[in-house]
Amino acid sequence: MKNLGVILLKGILKLFAAIPLRAAYAMSGVLEFLLKSVVRYRRDVVMANLARCFPEKRYNELSNICNEFYKHFTELLVETIWFGGCDKERFQKSNIVQVTNIECAQTLIENSPSVMVMFAHTGNWEIIGGLEAFNLENGENTFNSKNTTVVYRELSNKAWNEVMKANRFAPVDKKDYESCYIESKNIMRFVVRNRDKKRFYFLNTDQRPYFKGSDNIKVNFMGQECRSMSGAAALAHKLNMAVCYMSMKRERRGHYSIEFIPICEDASKMEIQAIMDKYYSLVEADIRQEPENYLWSHKRWQ
Repeated sequence: MKNLGVILLKGILKLFAAIPLRAAYAMSGVLEFLLKSVVRYRRDVVMANLARCFPEKRYNELSNICNEFYKHFTELLVETIWFGGCDKERFQKSNIVQVTNIECAQTLIENSPSVMVMFAHTGNWEIIGGLEAFNLENGENTFNSKNTTVVYRELSNKAWNEVMKANRFAPVDKKDYESCYIESKNIMRFVVRNRDKKRFYFLNTDQRPYFKGSDNIKVNFMGQECRSMSGAAALAHKLNMAVCYMSMKRERRGHYSIEFIPICEDASKMEIQAIMDKYYSLVEADIRQEPENYLWSHKRWQ
């Protein structure tokens, strides 16, 4: 029964993914209205988070940010489904993502055993699996399915987990699945087993961890103290990796720009707390510049 559900879901999403991206955006407007004004999907949570993070702003300013968030969020959803129908050529032709400083990633991987890339829920994190097909301002793409691993957290719904696993890496050669897409609970074993190989590890790093554990750490983020996952920093610290932050900004609808910002060249020479503090200062700077470009619909400070 589960396999049948997966097949049906994949079939429905494949049909949607076949339509042009411009048409998908037209549908996102309807979805925006339904989520924001009819269902009011987590609107109270969004407004509460915004009020906590921007106490200096008036209600109408917060409301405007909230509206822009729903616009971005629904565009993100249709982009993600559309992405699931992409091969490398179709994805590159869309020019939806452009890396502005690939030379930074190249330098880090050349001078370090491996590189830990930390990123937040900004831009469209669901299409990171298309790294090897990203457009560049200049030069050749450093990322490929042989040297790049994106870490994900398994969804509680098994059917959706199988669907999203395929969707997130649509442009990637499927024979490299086992090395380019690793569940978070298996990443330590994978890194240790491949410690003699230069690789990029992309880990989404969030505050308010999903579970209590020894890798949680206190940070100050958006003017508030909270707990954060620190596994990425701890792993980099243990294995002498370079660490950088991947900033993903929404330039306009249908176009994101990525910039890699170094945090350290050898994490073993930097305290885990200092790595995390630097990371969150960079994330916060991006959010304050583009407040709508962040996933506000989760209770991240409670």
